[in-house]
Amino acid sequence: MKTKELGWKENHGIQNVGIEDSQGNRIVDQRKVLKIWENYISELYDRPNRPETLEVEPEEEVDTDEKGPYILQSEVEKAIKEMRKGKATGDDDVPGDVLKLLGEGGLKTLTKLMNTIYESGEWPKDFTEVTMIALKKKTKATKCSDHRTISLIAHTAKIIAKILKRRIERKIEDVLGEDQFGFRRGKGTRDAIGMMRIIAERTLEIDEELCVCFIDWQKAFDRVNWTKLMQILKETGIDWHERRLISKLYMDQKVRVRLDRGETGSVQIGRGVRQGCCLSPILFNLYSECLTKEALDGLGDFKVGGQIIQTVKYADDLVLMAKEETVLQGMIDRLIEIGRCYGMEMNVEKTKVMKISRQPTPVTIKIDQKQLENVKCFKYLGSLLTDDGRCTSEIKSRIAMAKAAFSKKKNLFTSKLDLNLRKKLVKCYIWSIALYGAETWTLRAVDQKHLESFEMWCWRRMEKISWTDYVRN
Repeated sequence: MKTKELGWKENHGIQNVGIEDSQGNRIVDQRKVLKIWENYISELYDRPNRPETLEVEPEEEVDTDEKGPYILQSEVEKAIKEMRKGKATGDDDVPGDVLKLLGEGGLKTLTKLMNTIYESGEWPKDFTEVTMIALKKKTKATKCSDHRTISLIAHTAKIIAKILKRRIERKIEDVLGEDQFGFRRGKGTRDAIGMMRIIAERTLEIDEELCVCFIDWQKAFDRVNWTKLMQILKETGIDWHERRLISKLYMDQKVRVRLDRGETGSVQIGRGVRQGCCLSPILFNLYSECLTKEALDGLGDFKVGGQIIQTVKYADDLVLMAKEETVLQGMIDRLIEIGRCYGMEMNVEKTKVMKISRQPTPVTIKIDQKQLENVKCFKYLGSLLTDDGRCTSEIKSRIAMAKAAFSKKKNLFTSKLDLNLRKKLVKCYIWSIALYGAETWTLRAVDQKHLESFEMWCWRRMEKISWTDYVRN
């Protein structure tokens, strides 16, 4: 029996609620709903402005050592070994688990197929067509944008993508700055959060001020310009065969959306990194790195150890910082200008500014004549950052979230299960919520007291002991 079955209650709402069209009308007719989804995907990925070609330079113009080596059987074996079990199939209907059972002969045949694709630069149709499953982000999802799409990609195509990723990853890593924490080995959200907390604390220690802007790009992953991306890959030194394969993959790909009541037609798309592909995170990191470097070159006035710090990045989550308000405004203006050349647009409503100071005052920063909202606290990568540089608000917020999670599953944690098992469940499901980002906290005595009180709260609730009962902890 799964833990979920012991205490989690499924919410089976009304499924057939329909979808709103572009005029805001609720549509429930099956054919019309599918057409709305088809138009949404076409508009999201800018099909009308799709580039006519992404051809790389002719093979005759490329030196032999810049073309890239053929795919080895050991590379195929490693890629298959890394594949997870039990994943849904793509359009080729070949389960990933079957590929794991291939013997020596099967691996040789598969490697030969990979090299045929690698040498010709042509992808099989099943490898480039993607089926998307639409999942609701919230209970009452009535718009296409209220859904999250999950791509089902052919497992054999994933093998080639994994091989390409391993080959180009090192070259891309050499380009990325130390301030990029997204999709990189040995780095994660806690590192980015920790960096922001250290910067805030050091700024306040020396009694200075720091203006911070939390940038929100509109659907950043879906707005990547393919022509610009291919140009960047060439400048980065990616081998010719790899670039040609990536360009053909993007030009030939088609998408259709699978709903409860049918599938849309296949739609060609015109921009954005490939959803669900293992190449997409590193390609986006490279793309955003080139954007910010071009935009912020020579700008910034905030120094740490003699080095100018301009940004903290986690994939598309970008934080700009400067000591002077005018400098920050200049950085934002330049980022908007260059961002539009890269196909990116800032979301003015979700972009916020904050001044870290002992006596914070409002910051006047504008985007297209619209003033950005000043905030005293901001939810950054799931952690609450405040203008006073303290962690008290974050700790209180985490405790409140953990208590809410405990209350939802109270029947499980107070059941007749073995006490040691229930303690493990609390530590796994509740304390993981309470202590997210705890590595970055600077604890004061009052913060430590809050955490200790929460711990006792959990154990007493498990034993059904009220705080009014005269029972010692």
